[in-house]
Parts: sequence; structure tokens; C-alpha cells
Amino acid sequence: MSLPHRTALALAVAAFVATSAAAAADFAAVPEQQLAQALARGASVVHDYGSFAWVRDSGLGADSAATYSLDLGGRVFDPTVDAAARTSAYGKGKALRLVQFDGPTKQDWLLALQSNGIVPVQYIAPFAYVVWADDVAMQRGRSLGAVRWSGDFLPEYKIANVLDGERRGETQWRAMVYRGAQVSDAELRSSGATSGMRVQIDRQFDIVELEGTAASITQLAQLPGVYALDPVPRDGGLRAEVANQITANNLNASNLPVPGYLAWLTTMGVNGNGVKIANVDGGIFDTHPDLVGRMLPCTGDTCGGSATSSHGTHTAGIMAGDASSGTNDANGFKRGQGMAPGAKLIEQVYNPTFTQAGGMLKLMRQSNDNGADLSGNSWGPGSTPRGYDADTRQVDVGTRDTKPDVAGDQPLTYVLSFMNGNGGTSSQGSPDEAKNVITVGSTKAQTSSGAIDPGIDDLSSNSAHGPALDGRRIPHLVTPGCYVDSTISATGYGMNCGTSMASPQVTGAAALFVEKYRSSHAGASPSAALIKAALVAASKDLFGRPDADGVTMGHRPDNKQGWGRLRADWLLGSPAVLYYDQNTRTFDNTGEEWNLSVSPADTTKPVQLVLVYTDAPGHGLGGNTPAWNNNLDLQVSAGAGTYRGNVFGSNGYSATGGTADASNNIESVWLDAATASAAGALNVKVLAANITSDALPNSGDATDQDFALVCVNCVSQPDYSVATPVSAQAVCTSSTTTASYAVSIGSVMGYTTPVNLSLASLPAGASGAVTPATVVPPGSASIGLSALNAVAAGTHTFQLQSASAAGNRSRDLSLTVATAAPAAAALTAPANSATNVAVRPAFSWSAAAQSSEYVLEVATDAAFATIVFSKTGSDTTATPTTDLATSSTYYWRVRANNVCGAGSNSPVYQFSTVAAPGDCGLGSVANTVFSDDVENGTNGWTTSAGSGSANWAISAARPYGGTGNAWLAQDPVVVSDQRLVSPTINLPSGQSPLTLQFQSDQTMEPNSNGGCWDAGLLEISTDGGSIFTQIAGSAMLTDPYNGAIGANNPAVGLQGWCGDPQAYLRSVVDLNAYAGQAVKLRFRMTSDTSIGRVPHGWYVDNIKVQGCAAPQPDAIFANGFDS
Repeated sequence: MSLPHRTALALAVAAFVATSAAAAADFAAVPEQQLAQALARGASVVHDYGSFAWVRDSGLGADSAATYSLDLGGRVFDPTVDAAARTSAYGKGKALRLVQFDGPTKQDWLLALQSNGIVPVQYIAPFAYVVWADDVAMQRGRSLGAVRWSGDFLPEYKIANVLDGERRGETQWRAMVYRGAQVSDAELRSSGATSGMRVQIDRQFDIVELEGTAASITQLAQLPGVYALDPVPRDGGLRAEVANQITANNLNASNLPVPGYLAWLTTMGVNGNGVKIANVDGGIFDTHPDLVGRMLPCTGDTCGGSATSSHGTHTAGIMAGDASSGTNDANGFKRGQGMAPGAKLIEQVYNPTFTQAGGMLKLMRQSNDNGADLSGNSWGPGSTPRGYDADTRQVDVGTRDTKPDVAGDQPLTYVLSFMNGNGGTSSQGSPDEAKNVITVGSTKAQTSSGAIDPGIDDLSSNSAHGPALDGRRIPHLVTPGCYVDSTISATGYGMNCGTSMASPQVTGAAALFVEKYRSSHAGASPSAALIKAALVAASKDLFGRPDADGVTMGHRPDNKQGWGRLRADWLLGSPAVLYYDQNTRTFDNTGEEWNLSVSPADTTKPVQLVLVYTDAPGHGLGGNTPAWNNNLDLQVSAGAGTYRGNVFGSNGYSATGGTADASNNIESVWLDAATASAAGALNVKVLAANITSDALPNSGDATDQDFALVCVNCVSQPDYSVATPVSAQAVCTSSTTTASYAVSIGSVMGYTTPVNLSLASLPAGASGAVTPATVVPPGSASIGLSALNAVAAGTHTFQLQSASAAGNRSRDLSLTVATAAPAAAALTAPANSATNVAVRPAFSWSAAAQSSEYVLEVATDAAFATIVFSKTGSDTTATPTTDLATSSTYYWRVRANNVCGAGSNSPVYQFSTVAAPGDCGLGSVANTVFSDDVENGTNGWTTSAGSGSANWAISAARPYGGTGNAWLAQDPVVVSDQRLVSPTINLPSGQSPLTLQFQSDQTMEPNSNGGCWDAGLLEISTDGGSIFTQIAGSAMLTDPYNGAIGANNPAVGLQGWCGDPQAYLRSVVDLNAYAGQAVKLRFRMTSDTSIGRVPHGWYVDNIKVQGCAAPQPDAIFANGFDS
């Protein structure tokens, strides 16, 4: 499994002492309260978000590669240094492209993209967006300060699951196309595929049915408006009271369940009355005595009608069977007793709808049409891991809104049986990797003969394990699934084992919770996020019990038990639970926060908080690409400790420290009774760590995220908050000797007890006070510092302290003092007059006293009239994010600044860059030895076949640049050995580097295990064409061979190219070993006995042999001045 710019806001807090960056830069989100200490250690603020700052060199974060690397097309790469990411695939017109920012998203950045003609389409972590724009707009976008990198959304990023379809000879496919591109059916048919039904999924994408070969489908990835391609899944399908009593924890002294579930429900005061469940399965024997009173009519072409299925009948009975028949098993347990016997059922069948374009969303839409509150799904379209694909994306869309084309939200809570993957690692299917659904694994309940299994806390061996291919934690929880007794025919009962039997219990339990919530909230229904949070909060840690492989599990959460086994008694019977649903707060921007103060209701019990948010739909590309969009963080302050969501210690309770969870949209803090009671007041914060996308498409703007929070064993408590909008100041004492900081005192739940304010650890020589010193919340105050001319230059940290009945607090503030503008910096590297410098030089210089920031400028002239790269920041190092020109002379300087003003420019240094492969360096000129752009016929080239037919021919189908001609050898489905031989080329001596250069576009069959089945290769002859030998891979200065050619190919064992597809790349081949000889070149395309790529294959264009010669002296100097 695969697993900095400164804004105006940041300038207010970015005055600090610069330090030498000997180690690799790290990046981290630093809370506002810790920012002053980070700055004092030499960190620099990249962007300020109010409640936190995105900081470089804090020593708390990850390096650049770990922070910014993308996972696309089966590769993990930092796009600023990855050569393949710079490939141009679509020319200058509008196309899907990529933009990556240098930190968490600010809404202003997205608006700036749009104002420059760049339309954000889909967020892809980390910090990147697929956008729709032409080349001119992208050039404008690159000038935006927060843009770290931009490039094309390459065809290979769109086909993560196409190979799976190719292996099984699939001919039915689906394309996700960007609606703004208006991709026509004619365009989709251009590769030889045929198009069918087109369905809108949301505002951004349509899904279109396609039919064709894998080669024709892969070709469509090159269309600018095609976003993703997927084969239709073919490997999916379907995934008594005993299980209910296990889930309700109605157990005897031997930890075994006892009869009496219905009586227990009566004590709980719920049975699912008023709740409607869509049973999406294979059909139901709806005349069964235990089901006939539970059924509702269904309208729509996905309804079950006369369809019957033992599987669907079994799951329906687990959900809502009412045991009306009065039948008991041998142990006295009621048969046909469902979790929510008062709920009603809507019968839908999943097949064949799920194979249609938009079929997953259609099933959810018709569930909503029929009034369903919950959707129970013991099936899935895929049985193997596919990543976050288009089907998965649809169920995340539908959880928020089942009808994206209708005004307002029509949500649906979606409960899904996790795959019967039999343990292992990442053995899930699809849509198991969805973010907003509730995925359920399986534990033991009974044996196949009906005996009670004592291992009720053991995972059953059938249950799959996660994680998701992008590393997110799945499944979410587990319940009894193996074996479970339920209705199975028109009158009968039976035992089944599977995750299919586990999730219906969760669906039924959810129905019980919905009824309970409605009764205490004036009939309002809980959101899908709140239902999920409540279920997670009511789950039991299965620490020490075996997983599906028999391996002992650690504490929850993990990728086996998820958050544990559901306890319906906790879900329905726990006292003192606070529920905050999605209408509590909607975040609009990164950096916003919501605060709550609570206390333990019972100081002898733990406190658990669970945050869940319905995230915006992920990418839908499949594969390992991270699928999270928005990121909310849960934090709880208890006494002196801060506890982050999903950071747990060895005892299973929350631990201080750790790193916030950026990928999972379930976060929990679980405090043991001693910690919670000792703290008294618990200060809860939900932080908008990165708001990238629109999770509420029918309200607000383009960046919104709401959430649900459950707090178990909690009572709310009034409190106060302290905020300083600006926590760091910089002062030039030659012009002012004072500084001030605004202070805001907030009131939580009407808190009005006075708050006393004071200062501590003021810089030596400074005076300061808070005015007024006592504030009644809500209110404000101001910190005034004076006599700063007596303070030593540098960055100083001091504290604002507050005291009140609700508790005492301390907040760090920072002051940077400068007495004069900084001196000039001394340049270090590249050295003056350095040659062969990399096109992305590592610039460095020594620190200048009192400097807070440096301005690096690189120009093509010594007067700096044409500046090609500029960087402002605190570091004493910098590297351009785009290449400088090769074989060119540049000039560079650095200017140090601080709050007193700009210092002097450093002395100017000069350097020259390295020559690119195939270029002639400074001091030499290019000599074209041979050139053919394929626009003048065969021009001396000859074709032949070693086997099969010789179909090298001049073609206008795909020339380099889009017009004209290129040589093409098609990749057939039969054995071929096609040869294209050049005329004789006389290679000169003494003209190093001597190179062959050509443009190559490839659509040839690769070997998924490495190497090529069909391939192109390059050969050379020095004896007039009698013997040709392959030019070795070591001579490929660019575009190296893909690997060895496989069996049943005439060139088996040789190295070859087999991009599939690879858009035109410039190949540069070292010919120095053949200097002074007459040679012939041979382009050879070979294929094996199956699977081709006709009408495409290997295109070759713009062929050139070039040497580099000494320049000729000007004629007037030929004989000197005296002749």
C-alpha cells in the first residue's frame, strides 16, 4: 500500500530573529498560544490563521517532502522537484490542471484563482486542487503568492483502476467528466469507445457509461475534461434475539446473553417507532409473519416488488423483525426479533441499478423519495480494495444530499456492511472507504448449530481489516455477525454468518437512537454525523481480544475493531450525554474555532467526547490518493494538559502531546475519571484546521464545514475565554518606544464573574500594564508596554495571565525589538562566478544582525532590471520552485529587512547554470548534424519487418505540437517486429556533447509487474545497417526505458519504452561513443501475442542529431588587426 509565502496578515506576526537553516525545513500548524515560543526559537510564520499559524522551522513538523508530496497515478512525489509532474499534456486550451498551495487553504486564495480565470474543481490533499483553466490563466495563477506549484492533471492520474478492468477483459466502463468542460458524446467516442447514459452526480461531475476496450478507454484520459475512468465493478454482491442481547449487553454472570430483549426495549422507552429504514438488498419475503407488519409501500424502479431473497429477508429481520410469530429457539430466544421492532421497512434491490452510471446515488435518492431515515446495506459493488473511487464518492455525496439537482439538502444515513475480507490487511471492498457512511465489521455471536459462542468480544474470522488505501481508519465499529438467527424465507428462520448480519443491527440501533433523540428534541431528527458520533461513543474497546486473524488486538481505535463493539445500552441508557448537532456551528474559514466548557457529571467515571463531520466528497479517482478534504481538530484542555483527538496512550485513554489527526473525520478524546475530575472544568475546542471545500453545497459559500459532537458523562459549565488578535509585535526603538496588544475576554454560557489580568516575565528594561486590570465578561482590555528603548534587540516572550472563579490561564505573547535597520548579508552559495549550477540553485547567506526577513532577488542582468525569482522570508536559504534556464548567466543578491526598514543590498554574485541534456553549454554553439520533422515525406527513412507486418508509416493522427505529421508504429494484438531505419548519418568528432534528440508519444501495453509486454526501443548500426545493437539505457539522458520486454515478444529481454499512455516527451540520447563514425539509427517497435493499442502505438517526431562546436571568430579578427 502506498501509502512559503507571507501574506499581509502574517507580516504582523512575522518579526523574529533569523537563524541558519542547517537542517531541512519543517512545516507545522502552531497554536496561537505557542507561537511566541516558536518564533523565539527561530521559526518563521508562513501564514497566520488567527487561532494558529502555519510555521516553518519550528522543530515540531514534517519536512517538505512529507508535508507536500502528492499521491497520484500510483506515485508519491513532491511536484516541485518531480520531473514527470512538469509534463505538459493539454496544450494551451482549457483543461483540468493542478494547483498546490503552500499551506492550509484560505478562502481568499480560491477567490484569487477564480478572479484569474482558474476554477477550483476538486480538492486533493495535501493543499492541492484540480482546477479548470487555460495556459494563460495558469501563468497568472503562478504569480499568486500562496501558490507553491502548478501543472497539468496528467492522464495517468485518471486511470487508477483501469488496469483492473484490463486484466479481466472488461468492456463496460464509466467516466467521470467535469461538467464545466461540456465533454460531448462525440469526444468520448473519439477513441473508438461508445457512450451511453449520462447522469449528474453533483455540481462538478457527470458520470457517463462507456463501452470499449481498455486501450480505447485509456485513450480518453487524454481528453482535457475527462476526470476519471473506472471499470464497471463485477466482483461485488451481497455481504435472532441472541445478537440483539449481546449488543444490548443483557448478559448473565458467565458473560452470555439471556432472553428478554423486547422487555429491555420497553424499559428503554423506544422500539424504533416512527423511523423508516430502507433495506437495500436482494429482496424480502415480505409476507413473513415477523415482517409483514413492518413493510411500507415503495415507489420507484429500485423497489423490490415481487423480488425475494433469503439474504434480504435475513437482514430485514435483524433490522426490524417484530417476532409476531412467537417462535422461540431451543434456548428460549425469540426468532425473528429485530433490533428496532417498531421501525418500518422500505424494500429496495441493489441489482442491476448499482452497475448504472450514478447507480449508487440513485439507490439513495429513491430511499429518500420513499421517506427513509436510514439506509441499510449488506452488499457492495466491489469485493476488493479500489480506493476512494467514483462509487465511493457517490455515497458520500448522498449522505449529505441524495438529490444534488434539487434545492436544499435531502440527507440519508448510510449503514454499510464491511467486506467479508477474512482478516489480512486492507481486505475491504467498495464503497467501504467512504468517509461519511457507517462501516460495520463482525464479531462472534453463535455457532452454526445455534449454541451461544462465549467469544462475543472476538472478531469473527470472516471480517475484513482496514486501513483504507489512503491510510484512513476503517471499519468504524463492529457488532455480532457470525452466526446470527433471523427470518430467511416466507415463514422460516436460519443461521447466517457474515458482516451482512452485523450492520443490520447497527441500522436497527440507529433507528432506536433516532426515536430517542426526536422525543427529547421536539421531533428534530439527528444528522448522519450525530448518529455516527453517538454510535462511536457507545462502543466497547475490545482490547486483548483476537482479530479476524486470531491476533490479539490493542486498544481502539484501529483498523480491525474500529472504535469497538456497539453497546446499545450505552447508546440509549447513558445519563448526562450532551449532543451538539450540525446546526451548532458552521466554519467558513481555516482558523475559526468553537469552544465549550463542560464538567464531569459523575466524577467517578470517564468522560468521552466524539467529533464527527460529514466531509465534502473526496476525489473519486481510486487508488491510494488521499480522500480527505476539510479537516477539523478536537482539543480538550484539562488542567495543564491539552488532549488532541485520536491521540491515545498505552492504557487506551487520551494522552497529551502527539499530532492532530488530519485524515479521519471521526475524532475522540477519552479522559479517565481521575484526569477529568481533577481538572473540574474541561475546555473543549473544535478547530477548523483546514477548510478546503464546500461540505454544505446548498448553503454558505465555497468553503463550509459543520460538525456534530457527543460528550458522554458531561454537564455544560459557564466559563470565560481569553483572546489576543495579535500575539506578536515588532518595534523599532529609534522611532517608538511603546507597543500595545488588544485583549478580548469572552463569555461562555453567560459567565459574568470578573477576570483579573496581569503581565509576567516582561523583557528586562520594559514597563507594562493591562488596562483595565479587571474585566467583566464579555469585555476587552489593552496591554501597554513602554520604555522599550531600554530593551535589548531581539525577540522576547512574556505572559498575559488571567484569574477568575472558572480558573487561571496564561497566554504567551511575543515582542521583537530592533534598534536600527540590519546590516548587509554576506552571500555564501552559489559562490561568485560559479559554473554548472543546478537550475534550482540552493541559495544561502549568513544571517545579518537584527534582521527579521530577507529579500532574495535573482536576475538575468547585473542591474536587476529583469528579476526572474524573488523570495521574501526569514530563512537564510532559499530554492526556486521552478527551473531557471539552462546554460544561462544569472546575478543574485540579498537584502535584509526589519521593522526599522530595509538594510543595504549585499554585493552582487554571478553564476552560470548547467547545460540541460542535449543543450550546448556556454562557450559553444549547436551544430545540427541531421534533422527531420517528418513534414517532407520519408526523407530517406526505410521500413521493414522482422516478423509480422511493417506498419511504420507517416501519420497525421497525433503529431508533436498538434499539427503536421509524425512516424507511427501501431501496437497490434499479434506478434510484430517493426523497424524504422534512418539514412546514413555522419557523426562528427570533437563536438561533445553529441546527442540524438526526438519527441516520443507512447501508447503500448505495459507489464503491471514491471517492464513491457509491447515496447519501443532504439538501436544503432556502425556497419551500414548489417548489424544493429541496442543503445544502452545508460545513454538515455532523459526519458529512460521503462524496463525489460517480456515473453512472447521478438525483443524479449531487451529494454524498452511502453508508456500507456505517455504524452510527448523529449528523448535525449548520448551518442558520444559513436563520434567520428557513419551510423544508421533504428526505431524498433515490437509486440507480443495479445492485447494491443491500435489505432495507437509509438509516435516519433522531430528527430535531430546535434553536436556542440566551438564558436567561429568574427571575420574582422580572422587575421588580427595588423595585416
